[in-house]
Amino acid sequence: MPFAAALSEHPLAAHATGEVVGRLLEALDGPPDVAVLVVSGGHVRQFAQIAAAVRSTLAPGALVGATSIGVLAGDREVTDHASIALWAGSGVGATAVRLEPGAGPEGPTLAGLPEDPPSSASVLVLLGGAAFPIEDALAVIAERFGDLDVVGGLVSAGVRPGDDQLVCDDRIVTTGAVGVLLDPPRPVSIVVSPGCRPIGTPLVVTRAEGATIFELAGRPVLDRLDEVLLALDEHEQGVVADGLHLGRVIDEHRAEFGPGDFVMRPVIDVDRPGRSIVVAEPIEVGATVQFQVRDAAAADQDLRARLAGKAGAGALVFAGSGRGMRLSGEADRDAELISVVVDRGAAAGAFCTAVVASSGSPAVDGASSAVVVLFHDR
Repeated sequence: MPFAAALSEHPLAAHATGEVVGRLLEALDGPPDVAVLVVSGGHVRQFAQIAAAVRSTLAPGALVGATSIGVLAGDREVTDHASIALWAGSGVGATAVRLEPGAGPEGPTLAGLPEDPPSSASVLVLLGGAAFPIEDALAVIAERFGDLDVVGGLVSAGVRPGDDQLVCDDRIVTTGAVGVLLDPPRPVSIVVSPGCRPIGTPLVVTRAEGATIFELAGRPVLDRLDEVLLALDEHEQGVVADGLHLGRVIDEHRAEFGPGDFVMRPVIDVDRPGRSIVVAEPIEVGATVQFQVRDAAAADQDLRARLAGKAGAGALVFAGSGRGMRLSGEADRDAELISVVVDRGAAAGAFCTAVVASSGSPAVDGASSAVVVLFHDR
């Protein structure tokens, strides 16, 4: 089989490493093109040794990975104790890259990008430290490589020195980012789930200046929000207070809107005297929008809807740190959903402080988003 994933929760790092490597050796037909390693909990101190063992025994063409607050593999999620998740795939044309940000006379720079990447390269899977300037990096990558999709996340395993580590082939680093440039002959699709659900009804923006929204359907935007709040129970009102978004309709010609029909804009400021709100990016007058909220039900429904009808031979998963047990109080919720659509549960990934999807909006999002990279059969 071309893809495989394994998880170990054994408390001894050496034993856990042997378990995940052994399972992949049994599942794969030979050395994979790429392996992605995620280590959490008490095993982060042995990260270098774990990565070296994976590289010497599995012999992937490219190895990238990181320490993280939690891992996903198959139908399991682990965020509360030591664990190792290992994923590998073949037929993906992988090249490992080590990215280091900098500053030049004309703006941000990003060392480590290939000068001449394959013209058919379609995806850069990226894992960066929590301090990695991802917005600047995305701008540099877009300028140099145009339509290349960048997906992944920013990860952190703890607050102690040495907790946060990255691996790129045989090199362990503590700054910047690592990634794998994919030039796959098989199709790849990217599922971006912001984990939101709509409240109220769709309304047209009738007054706005840049990212400040003053009126919806001819009335102050906060008057419209108050109307929505009055129709909600106390719990729902609390959900609004925890994370309000404004979804901009993508296709104005549709009669009804559901998951995937909105581009999300987080509400970053509320001006009560001025009865206006500020969102993360501008929305033009005439656009149709709808208030959106995030909670466990929204995250589950949104991811479920976006995965509907899809199937993959393998998957890489990057979930916001607020998902999983932190959001729903239920273990393995996302992993179970994803494993159903992936052959033999060959899915794995990391819980991230922020998830990245250059094709999403916003491109960098926080606690409740999830990104799934699905590798399809030839």
